[in-house]
Amino acid sequence: MMEKENKLTGRSQPLVHFTRRLVYKIINRLSLIALLDLVTFGTTTHLIVGAARFCILTLCNISFWPDLVNRKRNAIQNALSLSQKSHTDLFGRLDLNVRNDEMQAPVALATLPVISTLLLVAKWLLLMRAFYLIARLAFSLVRIQRRLSKKRIALAERHSRLNSKLVGLDSAVAVGDGRPVDWVDEVTRLPLSQLRRQLQKRQITAIDLLDAFQRKALALIQSQTGCIAEIIYGADVDAIYADETLDSKLPNATTPASLLHGIPISLKEMIPVCGYDHTMGYVHNVSGLAFCRSIRGMYDIPVMFRIVDTKSD
Repeated sequence: MMEKENKLTGRSQPLVHFTRRLVYKIINRLSLIALLDLVTFGTTTHLIVGAARFCILTLCNISFWPDLVNRKRNAIQNALSLSQKSHTDLFGRLDLNVRNDEMQAPVALATLPVISTLLLVAKWLLLMRAFYLIARLAFSLVRIQRRLSKKRIALAERHSRLNSKLVGLDSAVAVGDGRPVDWVDEVTRLPLSQLRRQLQKRQITAIDLLDAFQRKALALIQSQTGCIAEIIYGADVDAIYADETLDSKLPNATTPASLLHGIPISLKEMIPVCGYDHTMGYVHNVSGLAFCRSIRGMYDIPVMFRIVDTKSD
């Protein structure tokens, strides 16, 4: 009868051990999730709730450690009972080992779950950090590609607008109201001193100068070695303002505010212009509009374009 009960209990022990191990693993996972919630969420409420959950589940986890110690003791006692039948001397040595194990096993088994939990936490934190960096890099690449596509579309629209404006000027020349094309080539070859002298004598206007240089720049944009990064459409307003200043009857009308008064210029791309991109040569700064002008007194100097340096082979 006793042997039958031992057989039944022996068959039921693996199921009990499996159930206990399953519950132990579930509690480990829940405590890890609670700790991750405690680390990831930043509000005070989440921190308090996460800390409470982690403490409760850790206590539940600790409650399973004596079960592991008892299983260790039972295994040792079974080994001793089997060896007692055949080797009496061996039983004495194993009995001494059992007593030592009974003293050391609780301490060793109590520290193992703590170490394993810390290792799991460190591993998951590193994995989360790696996933975060990869996701951030992918998101940055997608965002930069979207910005570049929008930038290309905006530049194409500005080029078409400039082209349509110059086509309108060509039609005005055809009906006799405007400057001929050969005059445009002649003006763009003049030195700065002659341009300034003709502006002061009103032999030429700032808006005519701007149109002439825009014609020249359009050919540069359409070439393969074009270095124009931005088209400044506020240059028309600045040119009109410069003409009005020169045409006014104020005492300082004959004396321009600067040597470049009314003369179109181009700036390097690193110099900020209000309302236009200020990338400084970095792709991730695309669509980063500047909110100020870096040069004083630029409202009477038409800024046509912003250029970038190009290197020839």
